[in-house]
Amino acid sequence: MISSRTKAALAAAKARGVQLGNPGNLRNRDIGPGSGRAHAQERSPRR
Repeated sequence: MISSRTKAALAAAKARGVQLGNPGNLRNRDIGPGSGRAHAQERSPRR
């Protein structure tokens, strides 16, 4: 019963265009995965 209501509410939110999820993860998705790797390589010590 709860599962069906939750699924219906999430489907309705998605139809309205609501972005669901952690805002930090959404921001990282918009920036792109390449920038994270590049930043990690910049701060890592050179061998």
